[in-house]
Amino acid sequence: MTVLVAPDGGADVVRQFLSVYVTIVQSDYDPIQRWPFSLPITFTIMAADPRDNLRKVFTPNPIPENDAFLGRPKGARNAAFGIQVNQSINIFCMVSSREFKPFSQPFETHRFGYKMTVMVAPYGDADGIQHRQLC
Repeated sequence: MTVLVAPDGGADVVRQFLSVYVTIVQSDYDPIQRWPFSLPITFTIMAADPRDNLRKVFTPNPIPENDAFLGRPKGARNAAFGIQVNQSINIFCMVSSREFKPFSQPFETHRFGYKMTVMVAPYGDADGIQHRQLC
């Protein structure tokens, strides 16, 4: 699984929200995984003060229409799926090689990120998996 953070959003939320995308990649362990992927993923965007961390849970909907995103990869990776975070987040975007400007003026300065780094921690919740007995 790979995670991509798009500070300027994506698709229909460009320049409105921070977007976080996940892509399921092909692996040697695919034959022993359960498909389609259905584990909840918790995304945590780290703030300077841990009490201000933002958490959002994404629960996949494993229906046939979502197989391109959640099914077993047929190539190197599946199509990306993800979330938009619509809370006030201080994200900076590069305007030129030396100039940075706030992503959106009303956001609190330096609440999220440090020296142009935003920390996003994805966590796949495997607690609900029923384990198969192999022997």
